[in-house]
Parts: sequence; structure tokens; C-alpha cells
Amino acid sequence: MSVMWKEVSLGLQSQDEEIILKALDKLKQSKKSLTKEQTNKFIPRCVDKLQHHSVAIRAAAMVTITNQLKLENTALGPMADELCRQLSQPNMLDLKAGRDGGELHTELHTNLCTSIIMLQSRYVKKIMPRFKPIGNYLIDCTQEENKQIAAKACEYWAKLPMPPVPHRYMDIWIPVVLTKLQKLIPALINCMIYHPEYREFKQNIIPQTTRLPLEASSYVESMSNVRNYAALGFENLCKIFQTEVIAIFKPFLERYLNSDDWLKVEASILGLGAFTQALGTPRDMKEVYPDIIPLLIEKYSHPEPLVRSITCFTMQHFINLSMKGVKDPLPKIIKGTLALLEDELYETRTMALRSIVAIVAYSEKDLTPYNTKIVDALIRAGTGLKGEALYSYYECVGHLFGRSGDIIEDQKVTALMEPLMNHWRSIDVTKLNEKNLEDTVMICQPLCIIATYSKATFYRYNEAIFEKVASHIKSIIGQSNTLSLNDPATNNHLVAMIDVTSAIFEGQGPEVAELAKKYRFEHLALEVLREGDFQEKTHQSMLALLGHLAAHCFDLIEPHIDDYLDICKAKLRSPSEAVKNNNLWTLAGLAKGCTKKNEKLMRFLDPLAEVIMSAYSDQGQAINATLALTYLGTKWPQDVISIIIRDDVFFVLCTLLQMQFQRDHEKVIIFCNLCEILDNYLKKVPKELWAPFCTAIALCDCKDDTMMKTLQDFLRRLRAAIGNKGWNMVSNQIGPQLAVTLRKKYKLY
Repeated sequence: MSVMWKEVSLGLQSQDEEIILKALDKLKQSKKSLTKEQTNKFIPRCVDKLQHHSVAIRAAAMVTITNQLKLENTALGPMADELCRQLSQPNMLDLKAGRDGGELHTELHTNLCTSIIMLQSRYVKKIMPRFKPIGNYLIDCTQEENKQIAAKACEYWAKLPMPPVPHRYMDIWIPVVLTKLQKLIPALINCMIYHPEYREFKQNIIPQTTRLPLEASSYVESMSNVRNYAALGFENLCKIFQTEVIAIFKPFLERYLNSDDWLKVEASILGLGAFTQALGTPRDMKEVYPDIIPLLIEKYSHPEPLVRSITCFTMQHFINLSMKGVKDPLPKIIKGTLALLEDELYETRTMALRSIVAIVAYSEKDLTPYNTKIVDALIRAGTGLKGEALYSYYECVGHLFGRSGDIIEDQKVTALMEPLMNHWRSIDVTKLNEKNLEDTVMICQPLCIIATYSKATFYRYNEAIFEKVASHIKSIIGQSNTLSLNDPATNNHLVAMIDVTSAIFEGQGPEVAELAKKYRFEHLALEVLREGDFQEKTHQSMLALLGHLAAHCFDLIEPHIDDYLDICKAKLRSPSEAVKNNNLWTLAGLAKGCTKKNEKLMRFLDPLAEVIMSAYSDQGQAINATLALTYLGTKWPQDVISIIIRDDVFFVLCTLLQMQFQRDHEKVIIFCNLCEILDNYLKKVPKELWAPFCTAIALCDCKDDTMMKTLQDFLRRLRAAIGNKGWNMVSNQIGPQLAVTLRKKYKLY
């Protein structure tokens, strides 16, 4: 044992308060988890010190224990029961005791709240028997005037999972909280009220500010936390106690909204936003909305800018409101929000931008009448933005093009796109610093939306994207000796770049094949997928891009098909379901493009059948496996037919075709492929298989003329092949209703 640890050991056994504090100070400064031996030696003594009469010693012991919980010290497990017992003692849960200790009192209770959060998360069995005093303590802390303590209590409510504890402990947890809900809800709403220092900080933010933690003091940050955690905590309690919360919140909301104190007005609007996020617009609140919605709309022009700001946040939850007695608020929401894009307060302008993002991305109503106003307002708002506000602006532009890019005038397209593309061009792919990594991820998200849904807008930028992505991949591969390829930030950066390229293929398909060839993406894909040090999500994205390459420019892939098939074989065993799904989609592309029979490709037949059998648990993988199998079947039916008409496989295929597909065109392809394959074996397929297939055909709701004609012709040939007796048997098996549907839908007269 080192000299330091000997001093700690002796100090914890001392009766002298100064010596004890010195020992605890050394322990609490440890940035590493204690060893099992150290934990067993020191932590029980720290736990004992929680009953010491000195608030300084209790606080230091509490900090030490909390730090070890934060460091996920697993050796604490055997001590969890005793720790929970000591934490639940009256002297620990008494907020009044030691209040004259100032910062020490704050330190003790903030760390106690933090420890309770972690103990409930990891050792719920140990803490639940003592939850009554602990739960009451947390509610008291939420009401505490010391906002640093209140912030930590609010964090408990904010971080509740759903359900808050495992079901077997709900009978303990629910009554404790429910009994005090009448106190807890107002306490949380009051915690949402801006603290003076935080309010001043918000009102003085200038456009150059990037993120709050970089500019704010730790105290202002804690005031931000109490407000944010209170809102999240209230949202969680709404989900758990819907009926009870409504009864408490409704009168509280009406009183605060009509208050002369703008801080209470602002907090009530934030509370309503959290409530609506959790519960939508429940029936039990119906009678208040006719009064509340017009009142909220008035707040867009409130004299206090922070009230205007929070109005933007909350009103975005009502963009799809359709309720008797309430006039559609969307026109006034859009008008009020667009006006605030030019507000005097940077915070309000930023919130207005986020609100426009929500409107454009999630409104279920036609925005065409407002399109010109939204575009013009965004162009005016786009100058001088920095940090998160700039990213919100880009996100808004992305959703706007995704929704209505084809009706935006050319000069306005340029005005909206150029700032985004100039930012893209400015990223130095040779420098993987934090700023470049963040910029790449945040810029690529809107670019993906635009590339996917707005072909006319994006085609002029294709080459700039392909060139930079290729350069970036080469740069990272070239630094593999000095760069950690497993680094999350590097992988996020790479994923963002690859996904933009996939989005271009999604939107433009074979039209960008020449660019893929020019920048040798078939080689880049191979290099990335062969590099085992990359995270699985990078391989997942590259497999998606490879699928596009296979589908749209197979001539690039064909010379390397054996290498890609080796990769696909290995990825069938990936621990990531998302990787396996993209891998199967790539296989489908390779199967579709391949014109020469490839032995490696044919070895996938049995694995594909196994995946299809998992249709009930993973529909996406089953669809991609079916696409691959049926593409192969259209080319080499004699090799595939025995697998397709296996009883277990065929019945699952027919069930799969009765499910809702995310992309209808995939169902169309599968139906057409199956018809082409089965056409060769109409008399050889066991007769009992036709009923489930005809059921799937009868229930098919895809509106595709080519497929309908294919199915109609197939059914006519099937009826001729199996004769009237066989057809009548199929009709009886599927039932009279489906038989009539089949006859009418496909005109089988």
C-alpha cells in the first residue's frame, strides 16, 4: 500500500475531525475507480461517516461515495444495502439540519440526490424498501429554495425511465409520489421560473455565442439545469399520473397564464409545452383549449422577449390541432413565428428557427399557401447565425426543400442553398478536429434530406459532394497508422459523409453513376468494409452505399464481386441488426445485377431462407432476403425453386406479403419476381401452396399497374394449369369473400 493510501486509512480511523477531512479530501479527489481491496477498506468507513455530527465530514463522505458511483465501481455492490440504509436515516434526509453550513450543506444534498438517482438505477432492489423517506426527501428538495439542490432533485424526476421502477416495485413507488403530487407539480412548475442570473445570461446572448456551457458560469449552468430538468420531470410525471396531473395542472395553468408576473406566465407556457409533449391534447383538457389557444397566440407579441421565445416552443405542439370550438391555429402560429425570426433577442430568434423546423417537418397540413413567406423569412434570417442557431437554420432549409423544393424559385434556391454549401466546402477533411467533426454531422443531416427529396435542387452540387467524400475517406484510411479508427467522433464524421452520398443515389439513382466511377467509390467501399477497426455503424452506412452502387452501377462492382461477397458472408454474423439488414440489401443489389452464375452468390440460398423465416421478428431483414432470393430465382429458377416452395419458407413468404411494407415498390418487385419464378413450375408446385399465395394476392393493396397486370396474367395461367377442380379447391380454401375479391380485382371472368 502506498504512503498516500496508508494516510487515508489512518485518517479514516482517527477521531480528529481535521485528520478525517484530510483523508476524505484525498479520497474524493480520486479520478479512478478504487480497486476492490481499496473499496472494501475505505468505503464502509465513508458510509459510517454519514452519521457524523459534522456537516463537513458528512458532505466529504457523500462526495466520495457519489464519485465512486459515477465511476461505476462494481465493488460497491455488496455494500449497496448498508449504503441505502444509511442514506435513508433522518439526519441525512433532514434539509434543515446544517443549513448554516452554506456550501457544505449544498454539497451534501446535491451529492445525496445524485447518489439516489444512481442507486435506484443500479440497485433498485436495495433502495425500494426504504423509498418512502427517500421519496419524501426528493419532493422536499424539489421545493427547496436553494436552486442547486432543487436542480439535483429535478434531475431525479427528469431521468425517470418508463416505468420509473420495475413493475414489482411500482406498489412501493407510486403511493409515495402520488400522496405528495399536489406539492410536487407546483414545485416543478416553480422550478421552471427563470432564475435572475440565468435570465440575465439569456437576455445578453449575442450571435457569436455557440453553446451555453462554453459561456455560462457553473452557477448559471445549474440554474439552466433546474429549469430544464423540471420541465422533463414534469413531462415524465404526466405520463405516469395522467388523470391526477390534469386535475392539478389545469387550474394552476389558468392562474399562471393570467398572472401579472411575466415570469409565471413564461413558466406556465413551458409547463404546457412539456404537458403537451407527454400527453398531446387529452379529452379532459378539452374545455380549456378554446380559451388557452387564443391567449397563447397573443403571447407572440408579449413585451417580454423570453415569453415570446417560449411561446414559439410550446405552440409548435399545436400545429396539427383539430378540435371543435378551436379555430385552426396554424396560420397564426406561422405568422407569429416568422415575425420572431427578426426579434431583438437572439434567444427568441433561435427558438423561432427551431419552431419553423417543427412546422415544416411535422405539419400534416398543406403549407403551400405559406411557402413563399417561409422562404423569404428564412433568407432574411440566414445572416449572422452561429452555433446551434445556424444548425437549426440548415435543418429548416433541409426540411423545406424536402417538402416543397420543386416549387421554390431558382434564385431563392440559390439563396438558401449557397450558405449551406459554402459551409460544406469550408470543412477541411484533413483536420479531424472537434469543430470540423461537429460541422460535418450537422451539415450532412439537412443535405441528406435535400438530396433524397429534391433532385432538381441538388444535381448541381453532386460533384462537390462526391469529391469531398472521396477525399475524406482517403484521408482517414491514409491516417490509419496514427488515427484511432474506432474513435466515435471519427466514425460519426465518416457515417455522415457516406450517408449524404447514399442520399444522392436515393434521389437520383443511375444519373450519378459516372461520378461514382470518377471518384472510384467501388474501391473506397472495399477499403472501408475491409477495415475491421471501424465501428459497426460505419460499415452499416457503407453497406447501404454499396447497395446503391450495386443497384445503379453494377459494372463498377462486378470486377470485385467475389471480394464483396466475402464481406457479405462475414456480415451475416454481425452483432448489429442494422448492419445485417443493410448487408442483405446489398446482397439483393448484387443478386439483381449479377448476370453470370456465381458459386459464392449461390451459397447464400440457405442463409437467405433462414432470414426469411425470421419475418415475424425482423420484417426489414426478411424483405431484403426475399428480394435477394427472388432476384436469383428469376435468373436461375432451377437452383432456387426447391427453396422457395419449401412449406415453411413459402408460407412465411405469403405471410410477409400480407404485411404492410414501408416501401411499396419492394412488395411490387417481390410479387413480380415470384410470378416469374413460379410460372415455370405451375403444375409442379404442391397444390396446397396456392391458397396462401392467392390470399396474399387478393389482399395486396399496392396501386401499381405493371404489378396488377402481372398478377392478373399469372392468375389466369395458374387457373388454366390447375384446371377448374384445382381452382375451385383454392377458392374454397381462401373463403368466399377473398375468392370474390380475387375475381373482381383481377377480372377473372
